[in-house]
Amino acid sequence: MPAQRAHLLPTILAAAAVVLFGHLAGSAFVPGVTTQSGLANNEIVLRGSVASVAAVTAAAAPLAASAEDPVFDYNMRGEITESFIIGYFALTTIFTLIAFGSYLVLTKLKII
Repeated sequence: MPAQRAHLLPTILAAAAVVLFGHLAGSAFVPGVTTQSGLANNEIVLRGSVASVAAVTAAAAPLAASAEDPVFDYNMRGEITESFIIGYFALTTIFTLIAFGSYLVLTKLKII
């Protein structure tokens, strides 16, 4: 029983924090009821909502017109290709040369 009470307080505090945050966030983006004197209850009260709906509709029109979904062939899907082998040896060679050059510089400066 004491173990259940130990988990109850943090749960209640977390729920209260979520409710408080939701209340504060909700009032930050939509004007309060007192500022909507001339509007009916079912009207949209967000500023620019008609323009944003029109913009989203206009932006989505080309996407709906060309809805092809081609499958692209890409290199990084797990199989070994020519570009994978060339990239592997090129990168390992370059990194080895950088490491060897760093070693030569550090030994010449007598740091190691």
